[in-house]
Formats: sequence, structure tokens, C-alpha cells
Amino acid sequence: MKRTAILSAVVAAVAVFASSVEGNETRHYQLVSQDGNRVPATVVWQNISGLGSVWGDFQYAGGEQTFTGNNSQPGFLRLRTENGIVYELWKQNGGASVTWSGKVHFTNHSENAWLVSSEPVKVAPVNPVTVRNYTATDGQGYSVNATIRWANISGLGNVEGEFYYQGNSISFSGANSRAGYLWFRDTKGNYYEFSKSTTSWGEVRWVGAGSLTNGTTQQLSLLAN
Repeated sequence: MKRTAILSAVVAAVAVFASSVEGNETRHYQLVSQDGNRVPATVVWQNISGLGSVWGDFQYAGGEQTFTGNNSQPGFLRLRTENGIVYELWKQNGGASVTWSGKVHFTNHSENAWLVSSEPVKVAPVNPVTVRNYTATDGQGYSVNATIRWANISGLGNVEGEFYYQGNSISFSGANSRAGYLWFRDTKGNYYEFSKSTTSWGEVRWVGAGSLTNGTTQQLSLLAN
């Protein structure tokens, strides 16, 4: 019975260890020094989407140098090599890769250092552009047609489009930069701001005004066709 209990405890411990290992993620980088030298690096993340321990190695021409460390706070990574060299790095996202930029601390001095991902960043799919046609009506009841292309019609994002009148068009661009708010500026320099509302029959209307280049303000509303 005693041997069975001990064996069960060992099996349980192995299972826990195996489950924790399955959660680790390995990533490949280039360690770039201040003088431009590049060294392949492997980092194993205990929790790549959160906080936790890291470990791995730098593959120098003269041999492998292992390290341990942690990302103890969001966007910060600290590594310590087997011979006591310390790296303190901050995360920078940009382009097609992730870079950890900071300092490497030797016994008597510190230098700049970068840990650059060798793998492309997984980019979230881009929302397709949504095109909507509107009737734009001013305070005197005069109406023209308008088209707005929304980068994210269900959330926040950029917009662009055109007003159409008498066979002519004026382009504009802007953003729905916060919920229920829309602004844009046309190529003539006129600036428009709108707030989202709903008509009595349930259709969305954007109500606001344009600050025109002649110094006047023109009431304007946009109703989807």
C-alpha cells in the first residue's frame, strides 16, 4: 500500500509537470548588441500572453550561453545569464516583428541591446471596409448625396468619403474616434462634427454641423439611404 501511494504521488507530480510544460511557448530571436553583432537566441515563455518565468540560451559561435529570467510586469523582461550578465528590456511593437529594447549590464559598464523576433507577428484580421450611402441635409432643407466608407462601422476607426452635388464631388476623411461621435474634414478645409441619434422610425441619423472656411457654421444631418 505504501509503495502504491508513493507511485500515485509520483504519477500526479509528473502529470502536473507535464501540464505546465504544455503551456510553455518557444520563440526565436536575434540578440543584437550595440556594435551591431547578431546572435541567435531562443526564449521559452512560461506565459507569453501574461506574466511569468522565461529561460533559454544565446547561441554564440564559441558555445551556448544559457539564461533565466521573468517578465514580472507588462512589457518588461529581465534575463540573467549563467555567468551573471543581466539584460533589462522593454517591449516595442512595430512593423512585422516584436523588439525588446534596453540595456545589458556587465560588471563594469552597460550597453544598449535589442532582442528582435525572428518570427512574424500574428496580426489580427483587418475588418473589411463598409460602404454606406447617405442623404446630407442642411438647416434650410437643402440635400445632397454622400458616401462614407467605414473602416470599422461597428466600433471605432477611420472614415473617408465624398459629397456629391450637381455632378461634382468633394472628398473628406476623418474618424469615429469615440462611441457615438464622428468627425471629418473635406478637401476645401471645412470641418464637420456629428453625434449619433435614432429617428422616430428607428433609423440611425448623424446630427451636427460644419465649420466652414468662410467663418460660418452650417447645421447638417446624415441619414442612411
